[in-house]
Amino acid sequence: MAQYSVILDDPFGNRIADASNFLELTYSRVVNAVSTLKLTLPGDFNQQFIINPDGRIEVWRKLDSGREYLDTDTIWLIKKVTFKRDGTGLETIVVEADTPLCVLREPGRFVNYAAGTEQALYPAAAADDQIKKVARQNIGVNATGTRNISAYISIDPNLSLGASVAKSFAWRDCLKVMQEFANSSTTAGVYVAFDIVADTP
Repeated sequence: MAQYSVILDDPFGNRIADASNFLELTYSRVVNAVSTLKLTLPGDFNQQFIINPDGRIEVWRKLDSGREYLDTDTIWLIKKVTFKRDGTGLETIVVEADTPLCVLREPGRFVNYAAGTEQALYPAAAADDQIKKVARQNIGVNATGTRNISAYISIDPNLSLGASVAKSFAWRDCLKVMQEFANSSTTAGVYVAFDIVADTP
C-alpha cells in the first residue's frame, strides 16, 4: 500500500509547511496538457501557508517496499483556495493546483509576435526541437522582459527526435501551439510528448 506526504512551498520553492494531515488528495496527469490537483485540508490549517499565488505543492509517494519519490516528477502550482463549511458545521480548506504547463497557456502566455516574423513562422524541423524553440522564445532565455522566466525554468537541448513539422502561429496560445507540433509528429508516426518537471523539489 502506498503512503503519501504533502509539502507546501513558497513561490520560490522554499519549504514552509507539512500538509500530510490532509483529509483528501486527488490528482491525475494528462500527457501534453495541464493537469489539476485538489487537496482538502482541515479548517484549522494555518492559512498563511496556502494563500500565496503560485505557491507550490510537493506530493511524495512511498511504497511499503521502496523509497519515497516525488510522484509524477512534478511540483503543483496553487491557483485557487476555497474555504468551506458543510451542513454539520465542519470547516475545510480546498486547495486547487495545476501542473507547471499552466505557465504556457492563456491568459498571459501567447506567442507575442506578428505573422511572418521568424518567431511565429517556423520552417520545417523536428517537432520536439520546435516545441523547445517556442518555449525558449516565450518563457526562456530568448523571451523579452517579464516573459523571461529562465531563472526558474531550464529547457533541455535539442535532440531532433520528432517528425519534421513547419508551422505559422502568430498571437496564439503557446501551449496549444506546442500541442499541435506534438500531435503533428505523432500523426506522422513519431510520438512526441513534453512536460515541465522538477529537477529538485
